[in-house]
Amino acid sequence: MGASQSKTTQQAEPVIFYNPNVPLQFSQSLVGTLEKKAEQTTERVQARQVENLVRQRVAEELEKIKQNESELSEKYYIQLTEENADKDNLNAVATNNDIEAMVQRISRSSAKELPAQVKKCQDEVIACYK
Repeated sequence: MGASQSKTTQQAEPVIFYNPNVPLQFSQSLVGTLEKKAEQTTERVQARQVENLVRQRVAEELEKIKQNESELSEKYYIQLTEENADKDNLNAVATNNDIEAMVQRISRSSAKELPAQVKKCQDEVIACYK
């Protein structure tokens, strides 16, 4: 009964008072809060922009470093390959010289005539093993 009387069946239009001659006044705390929020929003936007700029520059520098590293790696690989090829040629020449020297020493030592007594002893040792 009493509850139904307080409810309206139709929605009433809001009442708006408009008087341009009345100055609006806001409390200092409200003005301060709004200013802080505006500053924080601006600071956040600036911080995001700075962060994005830093990320972009870091990515660019990282790409440059990777490219330089790749170029240097290729350069040194080619250089080391050439040095190793030269060393292999030098090692082959040195090895051939050593082999020739050994062959000459062996041929010199075997070309000598053995004394008759040494030859006789060798023949006796060979006969023992037969």
